[in-house]
Amino acid sequence: PRELNVFDDYYQLSIIILAIFFTALYTYSPRSINEYFRIERALSPRELDENLLKTRIFTGPNFGVFVFTCLLLGHLIISTVYLSNIFPERELFYAASVSEYLWNWLKMSSLLMIGLFFKYVLLLVASSLFQVKDFFNSHFYNFLRLSLMIAFVLSLVTATVYLGIYNYPDAVYSAFYQMVLLATLPVILVIYLKLLNAASYNNLHLFSYLSATELIPFVIILSFGIY
Repeated sequence: PRELNVFDDYYQLSIIILAIFFTALYTYSPRSINEYFRIERALSPRELDENLLKTRIFTGPNFGVFVFTCLLLGHLIISTVYLSNIFPERELFYAASVSEYLWNWLKMSSLLMIGLFFKYVLLLVASSLFQVKDFFNSHFYNFLRLSLMIAFVLSLVTATVYLGIYNYPDAVYSAFYQMVLLATLPVILVIYLKLLNAASYNNLHLFSYLSATELIPFVIILSFGIY
């Protein structure tokens, strides 16, 4: 049986907070949340959904999902780093009290939120530079939707393993952390296929746009995540 520690209390409390947040989002706008979790539309190489969620990224349910995704990713990163014991020297992932863990979670989520805002600006600039303005809103919407789905699944798997009966080795959670880092790869692939079917440009033009908006940021994030 696992020994009780401060992280246990934080982990359970953070899951309760996330569950309450998600329930509030679903109660406020169930149709919008259902749209975000439509797997067949999210993974389709073509744009199958025509809704106003794409054109109103930071209003209403979209902003709520934006915040929830950052909180969920922040929770997932702090949890997997702590459980895998990858960076024991990083104070952001280790704390002496529940309140300190919650504060670290808020800081991590805030950093992710700033990163997503920066990505929005990057997409805005790149779409204008590469003349793919028609795909701009869809790109960010699909990136947010796929990030939410991946983070949701990885969080469920991590919680199921961690809250199990037995202690699991650090290598298991280290693998989960690597999955978090590499999760952007399928997102890039799906977005590229959607872009390829939505824009009438050659592959080199679209690849240049994708490199500026997805591949280069991914390499930077991967480098920070490893080192």
